[in-house]
Amino acid sequence: MVASLAGTVVEAGGVLGIVPSGRGNDFARQLGLGVESEAIARTLLDSEPREVDVIDVDGRVVVGSVYAGVDSLASELVDRAHRLPRAVQYPYAAVRALLTFRSATFRIVVDGVAHEHQAFNVVVANSGYYGSGMHIAPDASLTDGMLDVIVVGSASRYRLIRSMPKLYDGSHVELDEVHVLRGRGISLSAATPMTAYGDGEEIADLPVTAKVRPLALTVLA
Repeated sequence: MVASLAGTVVEAGGVLGIVPSGRGNDFARQLGLGVESEAIARTLLDSEPREVDVIDVDGRVVVGSVYAGVDSLASELVDRAHRLPRAVQYPYAAVRALLTFRSATFRIVVDGVAHEHQAFNVVVANSGYYGSGMHIAPDASLTDGMLDVIVVGSASRYRLIRSMPKLYDGSHVELDEVHVLRGRGISLSAATPMTAYGDGEEIADLPVTAKVRPLALTVLA
C-alpha cells in the first residue's frame, strides 16, 4: 500500500501517514513507527511532518529498496503464500528461493563506476529493512541522500541458508560473500533475463536505473 501511494504523494507535495498493518511493515520499521493502535493514533495526530529520501526507478517512486535475483523469486513466492501463517511467509519464500535460484553475473554501475559480480542477489536500498524485518542494509539512512547496494555473492546454498539469521541483525554484511557499495545513481543489469522488484512489487525486467531523490517524501513519523 505504501508503494502504491508514495509516488502520488511525492508528486502532489502531500504528507503521507502510515498505518502499519501489513505483512511486512518494513518502511514503518525504518521510520520507528509503533504498531499498536495508540501509538499509531499518536503518530497521526501529534507527530511533525518529516522529509525523507526515496528511490526513483526509471520514473517510479520506491521508498524501501529495489532488488533482483533470488529476492525477485522470493517476492513471487510470498505473493502465493497467503495460506501460510504470516510470520513464516517471508522465511519460507527466502529458503525456497535460495534452493532453486542459480547465481548470475550482475553488472552494477555506481555513480559511473562499473562493478561485476557473480551473485545470488543485489539490493539497492534506501531503507534498511525488507522481507518483514530483515535488516538487509544496516547502515542505510532515509535522509543521507545516498543508496546502499548490498551484493550477496555466490556461495553454497547451505552456507547462505545457515547465514539467514544474520539478516535480521545486519551482521550478514561481515560475511566474505557480501559486498556493500554506496552511491546516488545505480544502474543494474544481468547476463541472464531477470525481473527487478521494488517494495515487494514487480518493477521491470533488467536493466533498470535507480537514483536517489533526496528528501522528496514528507511523512508523519
